[in-house]
This record gives sequence, structure tokens and C-alpha cells, in this order.
Amino acid sequence: MGTSFLNDDLQRLREHEFLHCQQTAARTGKTLTVGYANALRLYGVPIGEHCRLSVDDVHVCVDGADERPNMRGVHAHIWKAQSRTHTLGDFRLASPTAAWAQIAPFLPLQDLIAVGCMLMSKNRRRRVATLDDFEEYLAANQRFKGRKQCQAALPHLVEGTDSPAEANLLAFLSIHGIRGIKPNFEVTLPHGDLRFIDLALPAIRLGLEYQGSYHAGIAQMREDANRMNQLIDLGWVIIQVTVSDMRTAHASEQLLVKIQRAISRQTALMRLIQNT
Repeated sequence: MGTSFLNDDLQRLREHEFLHCQQTAARTGKTLTVGYANALRLYGVPIGEHCRLSVDDVHVCVDGADERPNMRGVHAHIWKAQSRTHTLGDFRLASPTAAWAQIAPFLPLQDLIAVGCMLMSKNRRRRVATLDDFEEYLAANQRFKGRKQCQAALPHLVEGTDSPAEANLLAFLSIHGIRGIKPNFEVTLPHGDLRFIDLALPAIRLGLEYQGSYHAGIAQMREDANRMNQLIDLGWVIIQVTVSDMRTAHASEQLLVKIQRAISRQTALMRLIQNT
């Protein structure tokens, strides 16, 4: 149910953005190459409030200043790196990796990492890139504005997150030194059933579960509680994370300290178990 709600929301995001770009392309009478935040929304990736681009404009790629459409609501950027475009409706769409590279100068590092992770979603309908795609794009394009930011983000990119919230949490933890996180980690119960942990550090049996608006409903709450108890029985420590934990810098710092303490405890416990 939660995944269904999320997919519906992201599909509405795509549809709204497609209409916006389609109408803009019709007004210009030109075949626009849509990129930047607009392209990412068309790939089902929401761009957070920290993006330093106008959300009302359609941002397009051009080869030179003489190709810029002189029309209100269209913001043209000179982009000489690869775009690997394909046709969508009456416009062309930059590839996922090109759009990620284009947005790099306009996003904080954490947000850029989260966007990259979202493009590599666990969900097959929303997965439009792989880690190899990002590596190949940077290798093939040695000079563009924002490349250093992309290079800084690349080591933190992880495939397999299942929601924007998970991707943002993973990015936050990774840039604060918590690496090796496995999204949607699969745990096999003694009787053979499978349970999945949103974000896991398997070596120390520490898991993070994001509890957001997509986990609502009594039946879902009961199922989540039963799932958590089954994992706890296997020695897992599960930290519940909510939107409030990431809402402010102070709340995020408190969450980070909580997770770091849990890592220290679990690491010491695992060493103790191994030595007995």
C-alpha cells in the first residue's frame, strides 16, 4: 500500500511536469531539449526546496547563446557535455545522468547524492540509471560546470533505495561518515519468510526504518510492528526515523548522534560475541 501511494504521487509529478514542458514547447515552436530539474521530475525524482533554480521555468539545454529561446518561462543553459537525449512528446529529454550533472551546481551535496540514488531506485518502474551509468558519464565528460560536485557525490551513490526519504537519509548518513549502508536489505527468517530493512548495516545488525506518511493505516502499523519484533528476535537493533528527525539541522544532528551511539554499541557487541 505504501509503495502504491508513493508510485501514484511520483506519477502525478511526472504527468504535471510533462504537461508543463509540452505546453512550453508548443509556445516556442521549437524542439526544446529539456534538462535540469524539469528532466529529473519527468524521471519521477522530486527536487527539494534547496534547489537554486526557478521552479516555474522550463530549463533547457542549448549549444550556444544564439540558440536561446527568447521567451518568458524558458531558461536556457549552454551545455556542451553529452545529453544523450530522446524524444518525449514535442520535446527532447536529457538523459538521467546528464540531468543529474546539470543540476549539480544548484544543489547541496547531500541533495545531489539523494537525487542520484533516486534515479537508481529499487523499483523497476522508477529505476532509470545504474552506478555504472554515472561513472561512465563522468569519465566521458571531463569538463562541465558542477563536475567537481559530481565527483564528490559519486562515492556516496548507492543503488536500491525505495523512496525519496530513504535516499535523503542515506545521503545524510554517508556524507557524515556512515558508509556501507545496504538499502532494502533482505533478512531470511528461520521459517523461510523474508523481511526487508529500509537501510541496514548488516555486519553489526543495525537497521533504520523510515516511518513516513506512506506507512499509515492500522493494518500496516500492525504488520510493521510484527516485522520489527521478528528482526529483534534475530538480534537486530532497529532505529525508527521520522520526518521530524530530518526537519531541522538540530534534529538531524541529534539523529546522527543516536545512530553513531548505536553503531558503537552494536560494534562492541558483535566483537564480544565473536570472541566468546
